[in-house]
Amino acid sequence: MKITYKENPLATVIELDDHEKEVMRLKLKLEIYEDRAFAAHWALANIGNELRGQIRTKDMAIEHAMKELDPDYLLAENGEGIEKRTDDLLTWYLQELQSWHDGDCTAFPASCCKCHAEDMLGLNTIKGIGKHQGYALSQYFARGRTLNELIEDVSLKQELRDWLREHRERLSSH
Repeated sequence: MKITYKENPLATVIELDDHEKEVMRLKLKLEIYEDRAFAAHWALANIGNELRGQIRTKDMAIEHAMKELDPDYLLAENGEGIEKRTDDLLTWYLQELQSWHDGDCTAFPASCCKCHAEDMLGLNTIKGIGKHQGYALSQYFARGRTLNELIEDVSLKQELRDWLREHRERLSSH
């Protein structure tokens, strides 16, 4: 794994070798199976409950659970099997590892795929930065501010300036 720190800490680049890519692909596939197992459990746990105006019978729940546990059932609607879906997700996540953080971590109302991809690798390139600080950083760098300007900006909280100093040290050590 190669980590390339950028002046903008939200834009740190992570590159994987072939083995690491395969491990990530398998983790993504496992997540798909975990989601499907949860959906099957939910179907079985809700026997007798109303769903879309209809009481879920035991037979309906079992049929739903069996479909959920068929690896290609839901994905087949789009002409995709689980392998293609996994490969598509891997391609997307590898692109995210080359991109900026942009989601909950920067106070944007969406999940951050880069955070999720990093988490799968046991990393967090913005550990210690809260979402509001992440938002501020995204705005500062989008407006052309430099890392050194931000470190010297006394209007920023000292905690953020200290974190940025540590980031500058990571930059100079790589």
